[in-house]
Amino acid sequence: MYSQISQMMVGAEGRYLTSEEMDNIAEMVKAFQARFEITQKLEAKEEQIVKSIVEKTLEHFSQFADERPNVF
Repeated sequence: MYSQISQMMVGAEGRYLTSEEMDNIAEMVKAFQARFEITQKLEAKEEQIVKSIVEKTLEHFSQFADERPNVF
């Protein structure tokens, strides 16, 4: 995403961006905002997600529970 914006800006050196270029950048900014929000939500729930996966994995592969009883 950054490289695309960078390429557009270099290509527009010495002139104004076209409407199409500005629309493309606006769409990238919207996509970035969505990615940023998703990243924040995942980060906030990371420990809960990992703990749940470990518990389910240990249920299916109980032999590992004996080897690593204090995973969390």
